[in-house]
Amino acid sequence: MSCIRWLGPCVLTGVLASGCGTYMEAKSNIAPGGQLNRDIVSARTDLAVAKRQQADLRDAKLQRDREIERTEKRIHAVQTELARYDADLSSALQTQRLTRARHDDLKRQLSSIRAEVAALELQNGSDRMQAPDPKAQAEKETRLVALEQRRRDLEASITALLKR
Repeated sequence: MSCIRWLGPCVLTGVLASGCGTYMEAKSNIAPGGQLNRDIVSARTDLAVAKRQQADLRDAKLQRDREIERTEKRIHAVQTELARYDADLSSALQTQRLTRARHDDLKRQLSSIRAEVAALELQNGSDRMQAPDPKAQAEKETRLVALEQRRRDLEASITALLKR
């Protein structure tokens, strides 16, 4: 029975001691330089890094959108020129300034360039929905430059034929 009498105060002392330990730990956590302050500093640092990354991503997206827009304008300009060449070829054939064989050859070149323009336009549209790929962008730029050169060559051919 005396054991039971001592059991109550021992349990009470144990409960108070464990509560005291929790209290002391909480007090050290909120003290200046404690875990809470370290957590706050860490969270603020993480937030600053995340904000910088967000700004960088926003700038990269804006640059990519501008690049895609420039490419769309170049493609549209080529399409406009091709439509004009098509009209010039039809006119030249009707006025018999151009043989049927030469007309057909130039029309094939025109169709080939149009097909390439359509493929580039499709790729440019899909680039809006995909992650940036510098290699694909460089390849697209190379194809566009080559296409513009082919267009200039076709223009020179048509101009030479129509001036005769």
